[in-house]
Amino acid sequence: MIDYGIYRKGNSQHAFINSLGMGLDAEIVQEVNDSKWKALFNSLKIGKLIYLSTFIRKILFFKPFDIRIVIDGKEYDFRHVWFVIVANQPYFGGGIKISPLSEPDDHSLNILVVHDLSRLQLFLLFGTVLWGGHLKLNSVKSFKARHLYFHTDQEVHIQADGEIVGKQNMQVDVSPKRIKIVSRMED
Repeated sequence: MIDYGIYRKGNSQHAFINSLGMGLDAEIVQEVNDSKWKALFNSLKIGKLIYLSTFIRKILFFKPFDIRIVIDGKEYDFRHVWFVIVANQPYFGGGIKISPLSEPDDHSLNILVVHDLSRLQLFLLFGTVLWGGHLKLNSVKSFKARHLYFHTDQEVHIQADGEIVGKQNMQVDVSPKRIKIVSRMED
């Protein structure tokens, strides 16, 4: 049994199991999903490389944004934000350890905000994400929460479990219910 997140768009609500992200990561997701190379990279078990190559291209043109996030009733303002991740699992994007403190059964979601970095600093930070070392950096803020709300005046793509789901503000909650996941063990 694991937790899952719920996000609201207008009058409808939708679920995500792994992560919801806003900003650069959603831009990368959109491009990777549209890429004819994704299936090949995944079949060769080098899925991380398509995300890395797309990251390098996107980092050159993405414009950071400002955001207000209300986390369990407390407001935080961040400037020059590259991305915000709401995670229920440690990994995303072909096995990248974006949220090492996430636990799928702790009744909360982990929020990571990456902000106030130059393009070069962000590029160098990406290397630490491969093993989870980025949480030690001042420009990476980490929170645990049950309820949050994003607000930005700019249109910034939002992805949930690898699908583009919006472009601006969103409410996100951990579901009070859990979902049973069944997996097949492979040799």
